[in-house]
Amino acid sequence: LTPMPAFAYEPQYKSSFLEDAGTFGAFTNVQATGTFAKPFTFVPGGTSQYASTFTTEGDGTRSIRFQDWTVGYAVTLDINKYALTLNSTPEVAVKALGNTGDINTKAAKPMKVVKRTTDRVWIVDNTGDGDGYVISLVD
Repeated sequence: LTPMPAFAYEPQYKSSFLEDAGTFGAFTNVQATGTFAKPFTFVPGGTSQYASTFTTEGDGTRSIRFQDWTVGYAVTLDINKYALTLNSTPEVAVKALGNTGDINTKAAKPMKVVKRTTDRVWIVDNTGDGDGYVISLVD
């Protein structure tokens, strides 16, 4: 047996983001630095709605919109892959309408899948403002 040397652990993402139990969400400053915020909350069975479309040919695509017109927001994520595996970097375009706080419309760019369960993924924009998204994989 060879002893393993000690190493320093530094979190890359805020636990509040990674532990979020919601079906959908958009968050700002999910990386270890900055002020974390969840500009709005998707409430299943309440006034919130979601819609999704997908294709499975080739790499496939996903388009997911979650909204609440009572609160006054809609966020659409257009993703250039259907299968969102852990550590993959699909291109994601964001369309933000209404009261979305600091979540803004963005052209498609690579974002990283940092967590995956059987029914949801957590995607982070590591190249820009540190926004993060939780999306359902239930089609």
